[in-house]
Parts: sequence; structure tokens; C-alpha cells
Amino acid sequence: MALFGCAAIHLAVIPDHLNHWVAASAFFLALAMAEAAGGALLLGRPSQNVLVAVAAASVVPLALWVWSRTSGLPFGPDSNLAEPFGLADTAASLLELGTLVVAVVLLRAKRRGDGGPARRTTASAHLRALAVVGAIAIGSLGVAGAVPGLLGEVDTSGNTTHSTTH
Repeated sequence: MALFGCAAIHLAVIPDHLNHWVAASAFFLALAMAEAAGGALLLGRPSQNVLVAVAAASVVPLALWVWSRTSGLPFGPDSNLAEPFGLADTAASLLELGTLVVAVVLLRAKRRGDGGPARRTTASAHLRALAVVGAIAIGSLGVAGAVPGLLGEVDTSGNTTHSTTH
């Protein structure tokens, strides 16, 4: 579920990046497609190869995000300038981190051979449901943070205000 949230956030930031850096928009489109495909593959019983691919699809954007927020990427229109943290990028990174942790746990269970149906418990069903609700909430906040004006008003100059009167 978290990968679908990541994909939605990355699709939502494409229009803003089209005005700033077209290559970034293309990257976000490819990333969103990979995340959606990975999420679909995880709905069944994922193979070890799928889990490795999902882990990689989570590590790469996480590493780029940390790099872009700490020292800035060495390429692009704002090379070597650290970008500010935002709601959308932080939400996507949290979802990617959660996906990475789950993929690694599932990989370890597969390698040990203890991930079978006999180990499922009622508690794990509740925890899975809680994780799904959390992923939906974080994904929704991330998408809302990526769409200008959704969390506040946008005036004609493009500035967003966050007043309580609407």
C-alpha cells in the first residue's frame, strides 16, 4: 500500500517539476510507474526477486532525497544547493522507508523459510490493517502537500497562504 502512496505523491509533483526541470519530471514519472508496478506485485505472494526490486525502488529515491536535502544534487538547475524539506517529499520518504523495512523483513523471512501461513496470527492481521491505514494517511497528506492550494489558498502571484477562513 505504501508504494501506491509513493506513486501518487510522485505523480502529483510532476506538474510543478515540469516548470522547473523536465528531467526531474521524467524521473518522477518513471519512479511512479515502478512503484505502482512494485505495489501490484506485492499484493500477491512476492518472490525473492520482487522483494529485492521493491527494496531497490525504495533505496534509490531515499538516497537521492537525503542527498538533495543535505548537500544538494551535483546536477540540475540548482546543483549543489540543498532543497528545503516539504510535506510531499517527507511523506514519500517515510512511505519508502516503511516499504524498505517491510521488504527487508520479508526477504529475511523467505531466506530463513519461516514466512509461511502457519506463522500468521490475529495480531499480525491487525498490525497489517494499521499499517495500511497509516500508509493511506501519509500518502494522502503527501499528495495534498504536492498540490498547490490544496492546503491553503493560492493568490494570483502563486503564493500560498494558510489562513483558517475560506
